[in-house]
Amino acid sequence: MYHKCTKTLPRYDELKQTLGIPLTELLFEYGIPDLSSRQVGDVPKEEILEGAKKQLWASPSELLQEKLKLKVPLMRRGQQVLCYQSVLEIGEEVEREFHERTEKFLQKKAQEIYEEAKAQFDVETDRIRDKLKRDMYELYTLRLKQVFCKMWQEFEDYITDREHVLLAEAERNKREAVAVVKKSKERELQSAVEN
Repeated sequence: MYHKCTKTLPRYDELKQTLGIPLTELLFEYGIPDLSSRQVGDVPKEEILEGAKKQLWASPSELLQEKLKLKVPLMRRGQQVLCYQSVLEIGEEVEREFHERTEKFLQKKAQEIYEEAKAQFDVETDRIRDKLKRDMYELYTLRLKQVFCKMWQEFEDYITDREHVLLAEAERNKREAVAVVKKSKERELQSAVEN
């Protein structure tokens, strides 16, 4: 934009930065005199660009016609349209390939991220599962100990109660037996005294 306003030619290094090395080399190769004679750091001249000295593109039919010496009127406008159309087609193809590569790259990256996240998730799940197993084991062990202690206490209480019942019953049976023996001895004694 600056050079258009000031009607000056850009320097070689400016062209190289703006257009890239291949296109700059192409411009210098096709002989724009002010550009091709200029070196890096030269001061630009105040002249208007004349365009390329050679024809940049020729269709195969034109090349063949020149060899056959046939004169067909050149349709400069048609050539430009074909050239621009080809550039557009090439650009669309490059853009499509770029989008395909980008899409493949993004899919690959997404797959890598998914696999990494899944691996981390699996590791974390296994860690949580192991911790849960340990916690459940400890909880059930504690619960079983509590149940066992409770059952043991109930068993001891039952045994103690049963022991008291059996001792009381044995004592009662003993008293009854003693009473029966005592009565029988008294009878024997009384019958012996009477006889």
